[in-house]
Amino acid sequence: MRLGRSTLDADVQGRRPTIRSRRGWAISVLQEAGATCECEEHGWIKDRVDPLARERAIAVAREDPPPGVAPDQALAETHDVLDSIGDTCPDYAPQCLKMPVYAGLVERLR
Repeated sequence: MRLGRSTLDADVQGRRPTIRSRRGWAISVLQEAGATCECEEHGWIKDRVDPLARERAIAVAREDPPPGVAPDQALAETHDVLDSIGDTCPDYAPQCLKMPVYAGLVERLR
């Protein structure tokens, strides 16, 4: 999934961007927590495979969901986004290095 810079960049005054979908909100939370990063070469979102960052993102989803969204729905959307991305860039280039994979991480965090 490619990141839309206009969707995730904060506006000129430094506030959080307006998120128009649950998926967009989950992507924003994961990026702010450091659980994901963007391939600088191609713009694809990548999983950083950082257990602490994932825990931070999951805590935000549980404790501070977007208005009108139940915590369970926010948590489910966050897991859906994590499950839909990998730790390498689909347009692999030498600059897009593969991050180490931690066995069983997803199962432990659920």
